Parts: sequence; C-alpha cells; structure tokens
Amino acid sequence: MAQFCLTEYPMVANANATHKGWDGKYPAPDGAKVIFTCEFGFADGKKEHQATCSSSDDFWCTSFNVDVTCPKPVYPDCRKTEKGKEYMGRINKTETGKDCLRWDSKPYGKPNYFETNMLYEEHFLNEDPRSHENYCRNPALKEKPWCFVSDTDIQWEFCNIPFCEDRVPLECKLTQKGGEYMGKKNRTILGLPCIAWLKAPLTFQYRKWIQRKPAFSDDVNTEHNYCRNPGGRPGGPWCYNEGTSNQTPDWHYCDVPFCSLPKPESKRNAGNEAIYPNCRKTEKGKEYMGIINISETGKRCMRWDAFLNIETYPDIMVNHLPLTVDSKVLTFEYLFINSDPYQQFDYCRNTGSGERPWCFVSKEPSIEWEYCDIPFCDDLVPLECKLTIKGGEYVGKKNVTQSGKSCLPWLSRIPEDNRLDNFLFHLSDPIDSTHNFCRNPPAFIETPWCWTSSPGEDILFEECGIPFCYELLLESLSSNEGRHEYPQCRLTQLGTEYMGTVNRTMTGKECLPWNNVPYTPLPVYYTREWFPDYVVSQYIIPHKNYCRNPGLKEKPWCFVADPEIQWEYCDIPLCDDSTPAECKFSECGWEYAGSKNVTNLGVTCEQWSNVRGRQQDNYLYPGLPENKMETTHNFCRGKCSSRQLSPEQCVTVRHPVETQTLVFPD
Repeated sequence: MAQFCLTEYPMVANANATHKGWDGKYPAPDGAKVIFTCEFGFADGKKEHQATCSSSDDFWCTSFNVDVTCPKPVYPDCRKTEKGKEYMGRINKTETGKDCLRWDSKPYGKPNYFETNMLYEEHFLNEDPRSHENYCRNPALKEKPWCFVSDTDIQWEFCNIPFCEDRVPLECKLTQKGGEYMGKKNRTILGLPCIAWLKAPLTFQYRKWIQRKPAFSDDVNTEHNYCRNPGGRPGGPWCYNEGTSNQTPDWHYCDVPFCSLPKPESKRNAGNEAIYPNCRKTEKGKEYMGIINISETGKRCMRWDAFLNIETYPDIMVNHLPLTVDSKVLTFEYLFINSDPYQQFDYCRNTGSGERPWCFVSKEPSIEWEYCDIPFCDDLVPLECKLTIKGGEYVGKKNVTQSGKSCLPWLSRIPEDNRLDNFLFHLSDPIDSTHNFCRNPPAFIETPWCWTSSPGEDILFEECGIPFCYELLLESLSSNEGRHEYPQCRLTQLGTEYMGTVNRTMTGKECLPWNNVPYTPLPVYYTREWFPDYVVSQYIIPHKNYCRNPGLKEKPWCFVADPEIQWEYCDIPLCDDSTPAECKFSECGWEYAGSKNVTNLGVTCEQWSNVRGRQQDNYLYPGLPENKMETTHNFCRGKCSSRQLSPEQCVTVRHPVETQTLVFPD
C-alpha cells in the first residue's frame, strides 16, 4: 500500500497555508501537515486549522468542516488607500516579522523625514501617538504603513497591511476625535458648505495647513473641502465655512456620527453580580462611581485632592486637548465629574482621557498612575437617574427638557460657546454629531441640561429634570403585607431620618412642596439657620412634598394650603425593626442613622457635644436623625452642603462614611 497522499489537500479561501513535514510537492508523505492560519480569525472563531495526510486511504484528515471560511479583512483591519494613513488596525509586525516599537516611546526622536514645521505628535491621527501603541501606521506619509523597529541600523520597516475589498470610505468615525475619517461630507452640522482647507484665509487658519499635510487622513489638494480633523479638536471632524452674518470665515463641526462598533462583553466574576455603580457601563468608564481604590498591580490609590497643586498634568488627564491649547486652561477641579475631586477621595476614576478608570499611586519622587481593574456591569443599559446632585455621571438617553423641549446636538452650539469645546471630553460618554442627550459638562449648573435654542438664536438651555436614583427606589418601595420597613417608616421618634413618600397629613390634607413655601416670614425653629437647612439634606428639591421633620418638631410634618394652620403632622409609623441600616440612599447620606464613627482616613470621630462653642458651630444644623448631642454621640452623619466642618467631626462633604453603599432600583 502506498505510503503517501496523491490527492491535493483541501483549500480554505483567503487562508495562509504552510507545510510541516514536507516541501509541498506531491506525493505527500504519511503524516505530512498543512497549517492554515487566518489573520483575523476563521469564521468559527479559531485562529488556526490543519490538514494531515492519512496515506492508508490517500486522504487528508482536517480539523475543519468543508464550509469553514477565512473572512476577508474589513476596515479598520485593512487599508482603503495606497498610503494607508487612515489605517487603524492592530497589526504590529513588519513585513519581515520584526516587532514594532511603541510610537510614544520616540525611540529615534523626531526623524528628519518628519515635517520640520510640525511637532512629532502632530503627525499622528488625533495628535495622540500613545493611543496608536505599537501598531503599524503612516505618520510621515511614506508609501504605506510602517513602524519603528529595534534594529538601529534600519530603524523602521514597512508593514504588510492588506487592502480592503471595499475601498469606499466610511461616512462615520471610529474614535472620539475622528482623525481617521476620510469620507466625503463637506457641509457643517448646520448645513453650511465647507471651504477648501488650503483656500481658507491664512489670517483665519489657526495653523497653516499647507505646511501640515501629514495631519490629514488623506491627500490634500487645493480643492479638498471635506470634513477632517487635522488639529485634534475634541468633537470630531470639522471644516471652515463662510460666515453666516458678516461673511467672515467661521468653523463648525460636521455631521459625522460614530460607526456601529461591537459592545464590550460584560466581564463577570464567578459568583458575583456586577451592579452599578460598582462597575462600569461603558468602555472608558467615565460614569464609574464605585469605591475600588486599588490599581491593577495592587497598589493603593492616593487621594485625588493631594494633587491639586501639581504644576504639570500627566498626559492621561489632558490628551483630549488639541496641542494648541494650554492644558492649564482647565483647572484641576474641572477635570473631574461634577468638577469635584474631593468627593472622589482615592477611588478609581477616569479623569481626563484614559482608556478606562485609573488613579494616582505615587507623588514623590515622581508622579505615577496606573489603571484599575473595574469590571463591566452585568446590565450595560444606563440608568435613567442620577447618583449625585449635579449628575455628571448620568449616561441615560433622555433628550427632552423638563418642559418638553427637544434637545439639540451638543456640537451644534460650538463654536458659539467655545468654553464647551475643551470640556467635551468631560461628558460621561463619547460624543458625536447625533449626541443630544442631557448631560452636565462639566457641572456648569446644578443638574443635567441641554441646548434648546436653534443655531443663530440667543443661546438658551434648560434643565432636564433627571431624578435621583434613590427617588425612583423610594417610589418603588412599599410596606410588605402590613410590615413597616425602612425607608417607608421612621426609625426614631423624631423621624428626621424618614425619607419615604407619604405626602398627606394625619387629616388627609395634601402637603405643599418644600421648595415653594407659601408663608412668610418663616417660622423660627432654630437660630442662625436659613430654611433649607431645616430640611435635613440641605437640597430641598428631592424632598418634593413628602412629609419630613425640619426644625425638630415632634415627628414628620409638612406645610398645607390652609393659611390658618399652615402645617400639620403626618402619620408616619415606626419601623418594626428600628435598627438603622449601615448604608445610605442619598448622595451625601443625610438620612444615615448608623453607628459608624471612624472616617475614611481612619480617624476616630469627635463627640458632637465637643463641637459646640466653636466657630464651626454656625454651620451645624438640627438634622441629626436622633437629635442627640450628649457626650456619647460621635457617629458619622451626612450633610449636603458646600459649607464644611473640620474632618474630625465626620459631617463634612470631604469625609463621609467610608463603607457607604448606594442603593438603586433594579
């Protein structure tokens, strides 16, 4: 019997075939193998298949079915042009198999074949060599994509980047800045025609583009007027256009949406449910508000406010800004959700333009940071509520104001309000020309909002009325079969901790909203305090018209429409279990009545009675849930106010309960 295969081995279209144990000439010896590889993976998800000669039957045994395919690459894993400036794939080996070096390492400085009038960083799409890692690119407009290599004699080599079967440019962007976009749109988001890049008056060009052609994603000639982003603007592709009023050239963003990309898979931990805010709902995780404070390598994170006075921001905080913008145009506070580094303590956050949440791990002798391992949530659908007063973390899809007006795209009002251009990266999610969802960048006002006026009109905006997550929770809770369970009951006689939704008095009168009290002057319940301080949270809008106990009456009450009596008590039952929960519902925990008495820095809390007589006494309020001021009371209590006590008193915005647990609706 013949000890070889005369029959040709089966082929897999588009796959690379290499021979093992023979030279590829027939007849093939017994056991000869053919190894098939598919650069971007076979359709069955495998990277490699093989065929083995079985000489007993002159037959090839295969690891694949006859219908297996090696799909042709599609953009961004292929190039659409000869030079491939637009290539954004992940190939990182040269034609001869050498490993590519990271672009941001600048292994050979700025080579002389780079433009002398351009910074090294300007040669890269989005002005960010860090984001291109060590993937093949074409920053210097060579014949095709290439990369630096460790061989100092040659320094660089070309890469073998396949052409896309479909060479038509995409009419969408892959990245936030969209520097790779090379479509044919040539009108602004307002519908105004674009001026050719090289024909715009030089006095108006903030960079002379004729000297900066490598900054574009394609070849630029005198007629090229397509939307591009050569200057790394935060919002994406843009162009110059004729002015609408005095014919002075202007610029606007273009209508270039994101391409449809696969959503990230939820990274589930066996036995644990990842529930927001202790997980992230987006790739970058700017909305993450959990309490993980350990880096990926196990280092303890440092407090954000310890870096308030650093002279130079690390790149991860300011890479979103164009190179022409001084990073110090943004104060340290403005780089954070809600413009508040104090409330973030030492928790992992994505401050600035990181790929995911991170934190500082060292300040001396040098500033160092590391990424954090924050899992994706099991449910990636964003909550239609906010956790904090300003709601900077909100990533919901509401795009209508509280009065019913439709929201306009954020990019449509730039450059009319140029302040926002530098703040676009501080939105809690990526932005494109279609993004018109309610947001608060970066905490311009006290709650999420959006534009409501049309371009050319006076700039108008309106709040969106995004509810607190705990409000939705309260509305969903009710006593179970006659049982009185918190928060729909009171834990103490005074009931200052009560945060239920009863809004009628003992006699059935409807309660009036706390933020629109009809009676003046207000009753004097406590000296040196103004009315919102009587409402325990000091942010009275969330209390709506629910029964509460500001002013320390005997139990919860509310204002009523009868001017003769002005207010009445409410019938709020005592809870069956009066043990306070060791968690909080609201942002600052005004309702917390637990027994924790150590700050998140490990400092033992001072007794409340010792605070009396100090200057800070002016800042105290009568809202301690149990109205205890005796010497034994040193428990942490919440206070929603910008006015702060010293850290040891445990009632400061900067030092709330360390083991706080936010509770949200399913």
